Amino acid sequence: MMKRIGDKEVQQVLQRDQGSHARLITWSHEPLASKLDGATSNIFNLKVKFEAAGKEGEVCYAAKISNTREIQPCDFQSLIFVQESRFYQEVIPALSSVLEEVKEKPLSFPKCYYISLQEGKEVLILENLKAKGYLMKDKALGLDLAHTCLVMKVLGKLHAASFLLQTKLTEDITEKFDFYKKEWTHAFNWGSDWGGFMDKFLKTGLTMFKEMGDCEKVTAWLRRVKPEVWPRYKQMLERKAPFDVITHGDPWINNMFFRYDEAGQPEEVVLFDMQGTRVCSLALDLNHFINLNVTGKVRRANFDTIIATYYDSFSSVVNAKKIAMPFTLEELKQEYIDKGFYGVLYAIMYLPCMVSNDEDSFVFGDEEKWQAAVKRMVKENPLLHPTILSVVDEWIERGVIS
Repeated sequence: MMKRIGDKEVQQVLQRDQGSHARLITWSHEPLASKLDGATSNIFNLKVKFEAAGKEGEVCYAAKISNTREIQPCDFQSLIFVQESRFYQEVIPALSSVLEEVKEKPLSFPKCYYISLQEGKEVLILENLKAKGYLMKDKALGLDLAHTCLVMKVLGKLHAASFLLQTKLTEDITEKFDFYKKEWTHAFNWGSDWGGFMDKFLKTGLTMFKEMGDCEKVTAWLRRVKPEVWPRYKQMLERKAPFDVITHGDPWINNMFFRYDEAGQPEEVVLFDMQGTRVCSLALDLNHFINLNVTGKVRRANFDTIIATYYDSFSSVVNAKKIAMPFTLEELKQEYIDKGFYGVLYAIMYLPCMVSNDEDSFVFGDEEKWQAAVKRMVKENPLLHPTILSVVDEWIERGVIS
């Protein structure tokens, strides 16, 4: 697989980063991501030694290599790889241009140095933020309020830039970026369609709640909605003005790097892994992020602050263009609740994995093995109960789980 990257490709990356006079001396590679983070692509750290202006230096890059060897529109892994690559090629420059017009800073994504969609050489090479001191938070522990608000500001800016871009276009935004016309879950083909994939997770969810005990309400609800999850999921994806924007699609904690000041306080977050990006309601990003990544204690005590932080970020970008906000804060809250089914669904599917310390048991492998691991977690993992039940209780109170 690493045959897709050679001296020629590394030299191109080096010059785009360090300048045209940079000369490659040597380079090596090593795995960069866990099995979970590298489930749909192989990710490597490229360690590059170079010479420029008479001095030697060393720099690292993150190389993402598609697991498929053919770019076929109907293939799931090909689709999401092309989608992410074109996001860097086309979407980021367009959104950055919109932000520049209103004197806003660029979006927080890694710099992209190289893209190849040539058959058999599908490669994406990005800035390696980890090598530059950015840190990833522990997925099992979740985020505090400071980290949460940083992410909400970045999501607000991303969504607002998309909204402003759409106001400039004479055509729909999916005409400008035609890859958004294909919903990646509709192309999912890992042994089943996306509905079958979700069903496996929810079956494990029923096992988990049974093992926990005293979960009758959520168990009865899940049994009732489980047969209709796939059509209801599709309904969640339907576009709804004025909330439909370009979204991240998978804003969970392992797709974020944080930078800290000297006092250890978070001062920047950079989002990455855009394979799930889609045009849909912005509330799907908010539900995905808030329900999976923000601790129950922080989420419940500070929900209004968290949502207001997002709204303020979105509105500051829109107001800079002297355009009226397309929705009020209360309408945003209602849209979040209206898309709560999506948040609950992802919480039940993925929170057990997020608090697990055994990524090898994840359901991408053997379903029975994962169910057995969840049963053990109910008995042995002190994080599982409070993490999942905090989400369940909130959505029972909101009437989504009923």
